[in-house]
Amino acid sequence: MHTFFALFDFGGFVQMLAEHWLSEFRDLGDWPRGSFESVAEYIDLFPLVVCVIWSIYGVICLVGSLRRKKLPRTLPSYTVVVPFYSEPDGALKTAQSLADVQPAPDEIILIDDGSPDEEECARILAILPPRTRILRLPRNGGKAAALNAALREVQSEIVVCLDADSVVHTKSWHRMLARFASAPGVGGVTGKIWPSEPHSLVELMQTLDYLAVIGLVKNAENRWGGLMTVSGAWVAFRRQALLNIGCWNEETAAEDIDLSWRMQAAGWRMVYDRNWIACVEMVPTWRALWRQRRRWSRGLGHAMRDHFPDALGKGATHLPVALMTLLGASWLWASITVGFVRVGIIAKHFLHGEPLTHSALLSRTLVYFGICFGFFLLQLVIATSLDRARWRVYPKLFLLSPFYTIYFWMISLSTFVVGFPEGFLRRDRGQWKRTVRSSEILTGAHAELQ
Repeated sequence: MHTFFALFDFGGFVQMLAEHWLSEFRDLGDWPRGSFESVAEYIDLFPLVVCVIWSIYGVICLVGSLRRKKLPRTLPSYTVVVPFYSEPDGALKTAQSLADVQPAPDEIILIDDGSPDEEECARILAILPPRTRILRLPRNGGKAAALNAALREVQSEIVVCLDADSVVHTKSWHRMLARFASAPGVGGVTGKIWPSEPHSLVELMQTLDYLAVIGLVKNAENRWGGLMTVSGAWVAFRRQALLNIGCWNEETAAEDIDLSWRMQAAGWRMVYDRNWIACVEMVPTWRALWRQRRRWSRGLGHAMRDHFPDALGKGATHLPVALMTLLGASWLWASITVGFVRVGIIAKHFLHGEPLTHSALLSRTLVYFGICFGFFLLQLVIATSLDRARWRVYPKLFLLSPFYTIYFWMISLSTFVVGFPEGFLRRDRGQWKRTVRSSEILTGAHAELQ
């Protein structure tokens, strides 16, 4: 109860938390019981603490959104690039959604990364919107290679990258471009992603991810001066910054994470603009979602191995984000370890016939899940207040919110256990592959880097 009331006094809450963790740190010397209990308490507290941090920064962002900054008179020129593989209909739809964007782009380049059915691509892309052209590549080299090929064709100051399943929602790009014009140190701006018309359970859970977690996390990271990663599906880069760091890395399947860490290590700032919005199709099946999140975890492992030391270097802009990422990864590994130990303890008590211990453990687990739900509900309320746009889907999201903790552990933990070591221990080249079987595709084609 004391902890609950302390949350309303943020200074008192931080002091109480620091004193508690210092006490737990001293208990680590009591091996093995004291050490295990201290780590277990850290595991229980960490997600609640970061939830409070994200919520506080969400409120700060909500208050700050009431102020409007004056736009500079001169905005930089820009070109839009859309890489695709075997989904020309999606690329065409993306290009068409740029028709009313102001100011208009210098050019829109659709990069066909060696799609096998050239006739189908030619048929669908026969009539292109104004200022749009196709760059056909002879072979499938992966998304990073396609983007590098397009960059060699670009002369504009800014390069905007969209995936072929993205549809532009924000038609006025003045404020996004103004971020580059008013701050020469900004190397990239990533926007908010809205899931396109979520209907199924898997799509609605991803909507919860993007609204109540990813969006709030990026809000907080933006205040810290850097981002863990931009969204590769919806991002603008300063062309000079891309050339400065050697463009996209073609030896990773998560080129957006890799590029974010390298660019920030070189001293460029990455910025999140929550008012620059695109609608993106969510993966339609649990199988495809698991593969996508595994790829994200693999990219994070790769970035931690190759680029974490660079965050400590002079001029790097993402040290707070890198340290928080390290804490998050450590928390997941500690959760796995303690989880196995707890399962062993439960099995031991079952063998010795001690049901009272099971009931106490079950009660504690239910109480903890209830607390997690309360904190997540707070997050969701703040996130919807910031979003203020998709009122029709909010009731469904609030109904599903009690199950988000279970969803998180099923998807995030399992993909992290598999993907993070893969990325940390070996390199992989990003090739386009289908994430769902043809029987699972309702409309269009879905392709992703594996």
